[in-house]
Amino acid sequence: MNDRVCKIHGYRTGRMYRINIICRLFLLFFLLTGCSSGVKEVIEDSYDSKQVIVLFSPGGIGDMGYNDQILRGLQTIRQEKNFQLLFSAPSSLEEGEKIFSDWLNMDTGPVECLFILAGNEYEEMASRLLPAINSPDKQVLLFETTKLDIPAYTFRISMEGASYLAGAAAASLINGKAAVLCGSSNDATVNRAATGFTQGFIDQGGTGVDVFYLSDSWQGYAMSDSAYRKTAQLSQSYRFLFPVAGGSNLGVYRYAREFPEAIYTAGMDVDQSGYANQVTCSVVKRIDRLIAHYINQWLEGKTMLQHATYGLESGYIDLVLSPRYSESLLPIVSASREQAIAEESKTDSIYPSYSDKR
Repeated sequence: MNDRVCKIHGYRTGRMYRINIICRLFLLFFLLTGCSSGVKEVIEDSYDSKQVIVLFSPGGIGDMGYNDQILRGLQTIRQEKNFQLLFSAPSSLEEGEKIFSDWLNMDTGPVECLFILAGNEYEEMASRLLPAINSPDKQVLLFETTKLDIPAYTFRISMEGASYLAGAAAASLINGKAAVLCGSSNDATVNRAATGFTQGFIDQGGTGVDVFYLSDSWQGYAMSDSAYRKTAQLSQSYRFLFPVAGGSNLGVYRYAREFPEAIYTAGMDVDQSGYANQVTCSVVKRIDRLIAHYINQWLEGKTMLQHATYGLESGYIDLVLSPRYSESLLPIVSASREQAIAEESKTDSIYPSYSDKR
């Protein structure tokens, strides 16, 4: 079985660690073609000598948000381009580091590799291990980092502008203070989202925002039960909760669905208006389009930006209003957009959209 897997991907089985790393990675090809519902796959181009490996955040797949959107983007690009594609969803950062370290030390032969670290949980690991790369055929892309000294391609989707719009919308719905629930206190992107929401809320006449955290590590993004209990607690003092906690947000939405009069909230990463009537809007990241864009650039040998940040004007993030709130909130959100972009630009150098904006 191990030899067969290695053969599929063009590896010679001369060393045991080559087999071990492949055994830790799943063949995404079978997942993607299995989801096609009988529709014949159309391959426009063939890149047999190129391989993309995706390392998801620990416990990320199945979050019905950011990580599942990445999977959709991989499905789209894999149906268009015939390249080798592997992914892993480790159970811990330690397991993820073992996979990445093995790959760094692996002789991949004639295969060109792009290793995607699909979460800023891997910042420290990347800073520590990436100087070990000594092959021009190995490239690394790290998601959602603000650090510019990591020897890899990096990008970040700025949430500050879209969160500003969510704050403005929230201020028009409630009297009193709002709350923000973050997954980790050590995540710069999440903290900037909290800042953006707070500024939008206050600029629209809100009285103030209190910020709460589930954890000081990546584990805060996989604590939906804790988020449920925290939402129950916060609903006693706040009428709007803005959750920026990854997969833990599912606990917030479950509470909002079970107690529909308790608290207003917002969706995150995808349109989550269907989860509960109290989801007023959603900060939607088009990470599926962005990962497809970067893979396309790499496959075609085009130059990728070393470090990039994408904000409201890029088309890769926006605030989507839930249907039942759209009529009342649209004028407020539209009037606040220019200021949201200005606030975002104060802290970020925002790159314009690429030609795949739609």
